[in-house]
Amino acid sequence: MDSKRHELKVISRSGFKEEEIELLEIAAHFFLKELYKIRKFDTINCEIAVVDKVTSDSVHTPICGDMEKVKNSLDNDDKSFYICRLADYNNSAETIRTLAHELVHVWQVELGRLKMSTETGWTWLGTSYGDYPYNGTDDDYLLPWEVEADTMDIQLSKKFYKQYFK
Repeated sequence: MDSKRHELKVISRSGFKEEEIELLEIAAHFFLKELYKIRKFDTINCEIAVVDKVTSDSVHTPICGDMEKVKNSLDNDDKSFYICRLADYNNSAETIRTLAHELVHVWQVELGRLKMSTETGWTWLGTSYGDYPYNGTDDDYLLPWEVEADTMDIQLSKKFYKQYFK
């Protein structure tokens, strides 16, 4: 797979420098290429925004990042558009890992493993988890899609650093 087939736009709404944004774009393409090797998916259209703070919808506490699937209203195809927000906590290693984590969620949605719908709630591999399964406690990390993303983000980040900084 050619990583250029994904439409990624990385922007900073915080103090990230241009070279840090370039590194995030390189990392995003790397992560998507690695995920594609595990299980193929279509072209990803995504905006990755580094922002000052990301807040949990459930308890309004700061979190490292989030991902949202948005229906692409710019054209008439059925492709989705994703927005990944990454909190700028002045730690690029954590930002890279958060990027990997959120792109794992994009991958999960693209494969149909994770479904988020206002009509049917959150579904993981056919099991319903309700309208909004996050409650702002440590139990949030036990949701199965979070467990998978937590495992994979570490592996992807290590592989990226090993390859990029060799």
